Amino acid sequence: MTLHEIMIAASSRVCGGTEYQWQCYGSDARYIDFADTDGLEFSSVVFDTKTQTVYELAVNVPGYRQAFIWRHPDFEKAHLSECQARSIEPNVAWDDVMYEVVDDKTILEYVKDVGETYYDNLPIPPDKVA
Repeated sequence: MTLHEIMIAASSRVCGGTEYQWQCYGSDARYIDFADTDGLEFSSVVFDTKTQTVYELAVNVPGYRQAFIWRHPDFEKAHLSECQARSIEPNVAWDDVMYEVVDDKTILEYVKDVGETYYDNLPIPPDKVA
């Protein structure tokens, strides 16, 4: 997966970003936040500014208690180690909402769909409505 593919899927609606504060992805890791067509923040990507490696891509569905994430498999062990060192559950999105881990193709589809506020293709059970 490339940063360019993510920018296209999110229609380049960048709404924020800064340095990534954890060390598991190295000192050149940054994240970018994206807004949907309603202006609500819904997705973030963590990537390397020098190599352009994408480390993780997350999607939070506005108005629902559901979130999805993809992580680069080559860096999963480093991420899990830092989670353990920080005593943090690795797949907590917020409060008691857990990320559903998906593959790279699926997360790019979700970025596009949620960014366009099209939720019909998402597997959102009724108990996930906020």
